[in-house]
Amino acid sequence: MRGARWVFCTRSLCVIAPLKSNTSNTVLDEGGNVVEYMVIVLTLLTYEPVGNLRKPPQYSIMFERQERVAVLLLLGVMIAVITAHLILGTLGKQSFARPFTNNSADGELVIARGTIDQITTTQNGGHMNLYMNNITVFVPAQIAQELTIRKGDSISLYGVVQTYRGKKEIVVSSGKDITLVLMNT
Repeated sequence: MRGARWVFCTRSLCVIAPLKSNTSNTVLDEGGNVVEYMVIVLTLLTYEPVGNLRKPPQYSIMFERQERVAVLLLLGVMIAVITAHLILGTLGKQSFARPFTNNSADGELVIARGTIDQITTTQNGGHMNLYMNNITVFVPAQIAQELTIRKGDSISLYGVVQTYRGKKEIVVSSGKDITLVLMNT
């Protein structure tokens, strides 16, 4: 800039020091130090005292009040989610499952007990269908590989209801959801 001795610019502020000055109204003095005028201008523009700009900035590890509240809220939510996960995991599916009926809604967690009448394996994918007490149970291939059940076994199972080709069936999601029931003889 023509006629200016020093120019100090930020994103929203540009201060131009005059060519010659015998008062402290220049931005930088001969040694490259910020002088009092700059401190006053920044204080007026930001409405906060700027202080000594010659000192290196000191960063505090302390949070502002809003940041502390946000961190505490996040910690509280995290603790609540972990606690709920542990409690619900301990309770298991039994507490939430309802007995299966033909009126059970799709997506509902159900429990069913009975004797296996028939076992079939699908041609594609190796999935297994169990038939017991007029209920179809779909067992995905990954789970079917874990199971050692036979026709005539009495089982208890948990699964989610789904409608397949117009008929309600139970879809098992884990091998642990199917248990053999010992019959008293």
